[in-house]
Parts: sequence; structure tokens; C-alpha cells
Amino acid sequence: LDGKDVGEVKRAKDDGRLPVEDHNTRIVVVGADAEAARYVAEALTREAFHNVGFFAGSFATVQKALSVSER
Repeated sequence: LDGKDVGEVKRAKDDGRLPVEDHNTRIVVVGADAEAARYVAEALTREAFHNVGFFAGSFATVQKALSVSER
């Protein structure tokens, strides 16, 4: 959801999935596609997280790259 302290971002802050004690912790967002990842990254920056980036590829691309690097 758009706005501050709303939706899934608020729930993630409340349940500990996001580092609320250190807003400078590096966060990299991966989504179904670049547009989805960018949307979430922008939502996190509205919540005062300062070190947020996003991967401009798909989650499947990340999974494939990780499986190759594990070999």
C-alpha cells in the first residue's frame, strides 16, 4: 500500500522481518520482476530505511544464479 506505516511494510516492521533498530542496514529487494521490486524498495524508503536497493531482474533469475554459484 502507498503511504507510511501501512500494509505489509508495517507488518514486517512489527513482526521483526525488517531491521527497525538500524535503518541503515543494507536491504536488497527481489521481486517477480523489476517493477515489483522497485515498488517495494520505494515503499521501504518511505519508511526511513536509507540503504535500500532492488534487483532489476526476476526472482527466477536470482534463483538460477544462486544455484549455479552453489556448484
